Amino acid sequence: IFMGSISVVIPLCINELAPPEYKGIYGSLSQFGITVGCTVVNFLSLALNWRNLTYFDGALCGLLCILIWIIPIKPNEPKNNNDNEPKESIFQKKYVKNILIGIGAMFFQQFSGVNGVLTNLNSLFEQAGLDLAPSIASGIAASAQVIAVVIGGFLIQFLGRRFVWVLSAVGAAVSALIYGLTTKFPSWPSWIAIIFIFLYMLAFGVGLGPIPWFIVPQLFKGSVSSAATSIATAFNWLFCFIVVLCFPYLNSAIGDFASMLIFMVICILGAVFGWFLMNVGSDDKSVDDDSDDLTTEAENELPPEI
Repeated sequence: IFMGSISVVIPLCINELAPPEYKGIYGSLSQFGITVGCTVVNFLSLALNWRNLTYFDGALCGLLCILIWIIPIKPNEPKNNNDNEPKESIFQKKYVKNILIGIGAMFFQQFSGVNGVLTNLNSLFEQAGLDLAPSIASGIAASAQVIAVVIGGFLIQFLGRRFVWVLSAVGAAVSALIYGLTTKFPSWPSWIAIIFIFLYMLAFGVGLGPIPWFIVPQLFKGSVSSAATSIATAFNWLFCFIVVLCFPYLNSAIGDFASMLIFMVICILGAVFGWFLMNVGSDDKSVDDDSDDLTTEAENELPPEI
C-alpha cells in the first residue's frame, strides 16, 4: 500500500516543482531515487541482517514523513464560483488517448523484462557460469541504472522524450538478444553475459525506466492529473506482478534464449510505440504549451481554471 501510494505521489510532486524548462531532468528524479535506493540497500545487506535492514529502511520512511511537510507543494487550483458544478472526471472520451499512452508506457517498461531479470538475476548469473552473491549481483545491476538515469535525464532534456525512449528500447532489445545468445552458446566467455546484462540495465535506465513515471502527470492538467497517475501506476504494478510471477515459468517452459527473444520483440514494439506516440522535439515543453503533441485538442477546450 505504501509503495503504491508513494509511486503516485512522488511523480506528481516532482512535476509540480519542476521548472518548465527543466522538465526532462526533474522528471528523471523519481527513477533516480528508486535506483539509488535499490543500490544502497543491496550493498547494505552485505553488512546488515534482514532485521537491521528493516530498521534502517523504517528510519528513512520516518524521515520522509517529517520532510514531506517542508516540500512547497503548489496550492489547489481556484474553485469555481458555482460550488454545485461537478468536478472534472478522468473517465471521459477526450482523455482516452492520453490514458492509453500512459498505460502503454507502463506496459513496455515492465514487459521489457527488467523485473523478471532483476528478481532472477542470481540464477541467470549461475547459468552463465558466474558465482556472485545475490546482493552483489543486484547491486551491480542497480548501479547501472543509477548511471543511466543521470545520463538519460540530460538526454531527455536536450534531445526529447521520443529520441531517448527509442534509443533505450533498441538498446535493451540488442542487449537482451546478445545475453540470450550467451545462454544458447555456453562456450562463449562468461564476461560477455555480465557486460550485456549491465548494458541491458543501462539501456533500460536511460529511457524505459524514468520516462513512464513522469510522462503521465505531464499528459494531464488540473484535477485529473492525480487520477490519471493513479490509474497508470496501478497498471504498472499489475504488469510488474505478471512479469515477476511468470518469468520463472516462462524460462522453464521455453528456456532463457526464447525468453530473451520475447523481451527483445517487446522492446522493439516499444520503440515503435515511442516513435509514434511520444512527443517530438529537442526540448521538454510544459503541458501548458498547446503545441505539445501529447496535449489533446480536448484539453485546450477546458475552462481556464482547469
